[in-house]
Amino acid sequence: MTADTESENNQPRTNEELYAEIFPYYLSLGCSYNEFWNETAYIAAAYREADVFRSERVNYELWLQGLYFSNALGTALAAAFWNKKGKKPDGYMQYPIAFTEREIAAEKERKRQEALKFFIDGQKQG
Repeated sequence: MTADTESENNQPRTNEELYAEIFPYYLSLGCSYNEFWNETAYIAAAYREADVFRSERVNYELWLQGLYFSNALGTALAAAFWNKKGKKPDGYMQYPIAFTEREIAAEKERKRQEALKFFIDGQKQG
């Protein structure tokens, strides 16, 4: 037997003791008392898997936050140390970074509309 399944007096622990030990962890994942004690083990496994997904999503969101912060810092430093006369440094990005297919399609449409507007405005002036 492993140390995890033995009690302090080297006696095997019961399943109930093991479940009681891990119960607070599943409560922290959002599993209810009834789900943990009265439902199938599949429920507990689903809560563990959902926690992995949640952790990955939080990690991605923090990475994305760092990306935006890096862009903002670069923009601020460029503005502070810009020394070219007559041209302003590029400002902070005007739109969020497109990652999903829907966002990418919307960005392409927005750029197409901007190009069309630029062309039409150029025709009116000339």
